[in-house]
Amino acid sequence: MQGHRTLVTLFIVHALCFPCTVKAEVAGERDNKDKSDVTINLGALRITNRCLQLRCKVTNQMSEDVWVFSDRPPETHIGGMQETNADVCVAEDGSSLIVLRRMYRPYDKQIFGLEPDVQYDLLRSGETCAEELSVGLPIMLYPPDRRGFEQAIDQGVDALTRLVFQIGYYTTEDLTSRRVQNSSARIQFDQSAGRAAIRGWIPADERVATMAVNGIYMPHKKWLETEKSPSNPADNRLLGSLGWLSVIFSTENLDMDEYRYAERLSRLGKFFDEKARQIAAVYVELAERKLAPAMLTERLENILGKEDRERLLKELEERRDTTLARRYAMTPIHALEDLFYSFSLNLEEYRYAQRLFGVDEHLLTGPARQIADVYIDLAQGRIDPAELTRQLDKILSKDDREQLLQELQKKARGRRGAAGEGDRRRKGVRLWI
Repeated sequence: MQGHRTLVTLFIVHALCFPCTVKAEVAGERDNKDKSDVTINLGALRITNRCLQLRCKVTNQMSEDVWVFSDRPPETHIGGMQETNADVCVAEDGSSLIVLRRMYRPYDKQIFGLEPDVQYDLLRSGETCAEELSVGLPIMLYPPDRRGFEQAIDQGVDALTRLVFQIGYYTTEDLTSRRVQNSSARIQFDQSAGRAAIRGWIPADERVATMAVNGIYMPHKKWLETEKSPSNPADNRLLGSLGWLSVIFSTENLDMDEYRYAERLSRLGKFFDEKARQIAAVYVELAERKLAPAMLTERLENILGKEDRERLLKELEERRDTTLARRYAMTPIHALEDLFYSFSLNLEEYRYAQRLFGVDEHLLTGPARQIADVYIDLAQGRIDPAELTRQLDKILSKDDREQLLQELQKKARGRRGAAGEGDRRRKGVRLWI
């Protein structure tokens, strides 16, 4: 178990459905010239078929306290499904994926009038805090965040070779300067909780701590779930109207929460029911200047009250997430992977399962089939992880299980040599994992 904990603490990169090769090369970078400010130190990097997750430590090496980006409302994250607390975009080179937790995101400038609603946590001088950046995979892409991916693919850059992690922060002086205090931004400090709540844009450059991981290889198309057009073209009109809507909401001083509602709704065209279509049509009328801004709320209320509209939106998002969950349903090896990363399964047991499920299924007969069934029962929660060794020992001893697996792998190699590579792909491991 000690070896397992060491692996997780130092560096984890593991890919199942998403082909990924890694040469662990970690580089610290900063946007500031002073190299003794705030640093990110890698704890663990995990890449699976369901998430990209960085665990790290952020250290304040400045002589003053800083406020480190903590959170924004989950529904405002662009990209990612469940398990997402960070945002993503592709750098101009097309081969670097930027994973960021900060107020200012590259695509925010394309959404006029959208005010951030974020929180920052206090990190005192000389102190260190633990941070986690997580993005659910595949990344759900909507304008404007998918443009970088699409441009990279159009330019012939078909894979990511670099991950860049960014965490935003401000110094206390940044947030309390006269320039900020005289701006429209609203900042509420809770010193006892060590938290600052910020609503609105800060007229001061957000500082950024950056860490890069080089030497990876992840094909773009394996990461992305680009939204297909709805079967009813009218259901896609709201998505194309967001640009004009953002301008109207900004210039007419409308409630930006309503814009956020329209932005979330625009992602769900495939799942619209009649009420959703009616609500979307009102927003489209506003974008096309066919509806007076002052009439927006009344028109929406005539369709559904505010609480009912919010309930409808959540139902549509749940329908989308359920559809994606079915499409990317967990296999036994994925469930065992989660047990491994949660320290419920040791490295030796996990590696054995990987090798076993890598054997052609029709070779698993007799004791091999029984061993596979025990692992499947574990993956499906029918037995406790603590019971795994006892259940396996009932079938064969540890040495005999290893010998059996080696014989199965030898048979599998022989069959592949006889049948050819093409036949192996039709009959082999892809059915398992």
